[in-house]
Amino acid sequence: MKGAAALLLGVFCGAACHAAPLRFGGHTYRIVSTPATWAQARKLAAAAGGHLAIVDSAKENAFLFQALEAAHIRTVAPDGGGARYAWLGASDAAKEGDWRWVDGKRVAKGYANWGHGPGGREPDDFGGRQDCMAMGLTGWPAARPGLLGRPGQWNDVDGGNRLAFVIEFETSP
Repeated sequence: MKGAAALLLGVFCGAACHAAPLRFGGHTYRIVSTPATWAQARKLAAAAGGHLAIVDSAKENAFLFQALEAAHIRTVAPDGGGARYAWLGASDAAKEGDWRWVDGKRVAKGYANWGHGPGGREPDDFGGRQDCMAMGLTGWPAARPGLLGRPGQWNDVDGGNRLAFVIEFETSP
């Protein structure tokens, strides 16, 4: 991240960005606790020279979950059962059911960690408006944690929710 991108991220985040960049698997991450819609988060990530996080493995998912927990993220998605969430970089807004990462790769072709429990399976497009991926930081629904998903699993929620997010930057190992 250089020059104007660093300045933009600094102006947007202020104290709301995780104190130091995080590194895992040859990538660098920034956690932004300033709530934003999924589209706003995607634009900010691109303007900063990165993209919303793409999760390729269980180890990366666990790393990001732990980092989000350490950052004390408290943003809530009401349509996600009132649980706490942070945006990741996948959506099916272009075609319902065709989940793609921001780089165009299909989520179904790689690692996936959608919520599932005795009450159902994600993604479920509840209410017909859930087109963006978020990582659950608590089980959902909040009234019965874990019925539909556990902490660290993914859920489809409305992109208009204002959530914290993870920016991923490509760096050399």
